[in-house]
Amino acid sequence: MFARLYQNTVIEKPRTILALLILCLLFFGY
Repeated sequence: MFARLYQNTVIEKPRTILALLILCLLFFGY
C-alpha cells in the first residue's frame, strides 16, 4: 500500500517532488 501511495504521489505531484529534491540539494550543498 505504501509503495502504491508513493507512486501515486510521484505521478500526481511531480513538481512537488522535484521542488523537495532541489531544496534538499541546496540545503546539503551549504
